[in-house]
Amino acid sequence: MDLYLDSNKFYNNEAINGGAIYFSERKITEESNNSAIITIKNNNFYENKANEFGGAIYSKYNQLYMASAQNNNITNNKSGIMGAGIYSPNYVNKNLFDISNCHFENNLVNSFKDNYSSEPAYITLNTTINNENIINVGDYFPLNFYLYDEFNNIFNDITKHYSLMSLRLILKTNDNNENLSNNRNSVNNYYLTGNVGSFINGKCELNNIKIYANPNTYYLEPVIENYNGKIKFLFDNIKIKIDECYSDKIKMIDRHGIQYCESPKCHDNCPVGISANCIPYTTELINNKTLNKCECFDGWDGNNCDSKIFVNFE
Repeated sequence: MDLYLDSNKFYNNEAINGGAIYFSERKITEESNNSAIITIKNNNFYENKANEFGGAIYSKYNQLYMASAQNNNITNNKSGIMGAGIYSPNYVNKNLFDISNCHFENNLVNSFKDNYSSEPAYITLNTTINNENIINVGDYFPLNFYLYDEFNNIFNDITKHYSLMSLRLILKTNDNNENLSNNRNSVNNYYLTGNVGSFINGKCELNNIKIYANPNTYYLEPVIENYNGKIKFLFDNIKIKIDECYSDKIKMIDRHGIQYCESPKCHDNCPVGISANCIPYTTELINNKTLNKCECFDGWDGNNCDSKIFVNFE
């Protein structure tokens, strides 16, 4: 395709996509295999509107990157979903000209600035973690994720167009093994809670993740659901080690055969955490109020650890 646009005014145009200009996907034929000659300069795109994407310009044309583009003003355009100024769904390094020499101002989606955007492109992990993260069964393991488009913008889904898209964490025994968290036919069951979330203003906060599995090393793998496009994860699967219970906990087994850790229970009059500790009678399978010991802190005495010990220094 050869195209020369110089010193034009695109004003008050409207379309479903690409209010002023829509560059469709290039069809590969023998006749069209030649390089494009495209010039787009000194043009004004203002007050154009797209009902969906690309208020001024929409492009899926994979030779538009070859265009000579400069001094284009893209102002006061609107779109109904995304990309009030310019929108390209993907491969923006091919499907768009260099926008660094364009002037963008006041391009809006529902009163929010959105000069240029694409489909969701990649996800980053915004939580500092270790190479191996050691936790107990049922511990909270919060993780936060950010979603970006191909322009490296935080993906802000203003109109909730992608509201059904969700991020799920699945559990694996190694980096290449089967998904355990969805495998209910295995001898041992492994499951997660709080492991599914949506992106709000480009952020997915999974603050209530709990992992229920027997002591071993596992990997959390992220997957995207209810979205057919390609999204990259710019981080490795997250290595988790489920540890044995701490010495002050009691190892119990739930109905799925999964080990979990339980705090010892003492009689109701034991002031646990105030002047006493509850010491387990045994570290496995039995958590009985009458067997566990109410042990006073230093400086306290009595059956209920409610009497202070005073020292006479005379």
